Amino acid sequence: MKVTIQTISDPSRILGIRDVWDRFLQRHSDNPFLLSGFIVQYMDDARSLDWTPLVMLISVDEALVGLVPLCPCAISRILRALMITEKL
Repeated sequence: MKVTIQTISDPSRILGIRDVWDRFLQRHSDNPFLLSGFIVQYMDDARSLDWTPLVMLISVDEALVGLVPLCPCAISRILRALMITEKL
């Protein structure tokens, strides 16, 4: 089993995995604020304020099993509280 942890700070990288991201969330959450479109918009807005929002992706054998938005503002506490992980 190969475990990979990535940290993303560039919203365009999320757009590159939009389908995988959204399918994963649709299976594990009904929160629309974690879908790729919202996260990308949030990251763009945060970057315009000189913040560096981060998203951590966890994969096992190249399959996404978890994601964690890590953002340095009030909304980050909400997003972290809604952290989504899949049981291995």
